[in-house]
Amino acid sequence: MNILAFDTSLHKTCIGLKINDDITTKTILSDEKNYHSAYLLDTIVKLLKENNLTLKDINLVATNIGPGSFTGIRVGVSIAKTIAQTLDISCVPINSAEILSRIISEPSICALDARKNMAYVKQSNDNTVSMIELSGLLSLIKSKNCKVISDSSLGGIFIKEGIEYINFETSEADFGRILLEITEEKINRHKLVNWWDLKPLYLQPPPIHQKKMSIY
Repeated sequence: MNILAFDTSLHKTCIGLKINDDITTKTILSDEKNYHSAYLLDTIVKLLKENNLTLKDINLVATNIGPGSFTGIRVGVSIAKTIAQTLDISCVPINSAEILSRIISEPSICALDARKNMAYVKQSNDNTVSMIELSGLLSLIKSKNCKVISDSSLGGIFIKEGIEYINFETSEADFGRILLEITEEKINRHKLVNWWDLKPLYLQPPPIHQKKMSIY
């Protein structure tokens, strides 16, 4: 099976391509003129060509549905849906917190800024993402003996509270490989969707204090 997976929702675009048992990954950083997601489709075509393939050779596509950059989410989901619809193949939706929690093997709490004094939170032993207030997040972190994975947006708050955290923006983790690992696990659990069911997860707090969401 040939699998194409990509993430444009976070701080850089990451692409993973698995051809049978061979894995190739690619990372795209933003430049001064364009956001990194602007190069996604061109890079996919180039990567496939380097491996003597075209889009028609792809059997399954996976993408990060968010939370993250509004523009990045739209780009990733739109391209994944277009590829899947055109080729009549299945999709695998992946959540940002699900990806980031794989950066380290130790128990961890992954936290993403959801704005309006809220955060998306995923614990490594939980398959759901919770949206909670920052005060609740800080209390949770202080009650757990585990690593915290976040970005500079929440990092200032953690530093002020004396909480050490891992900044995924400066991590050297191979996100393309992580995407493929999660994709294969979801294939084995039959967590596939049709292109019309691939929906973005935007950063928009609900009207209640806490809400749990499935990450497939």
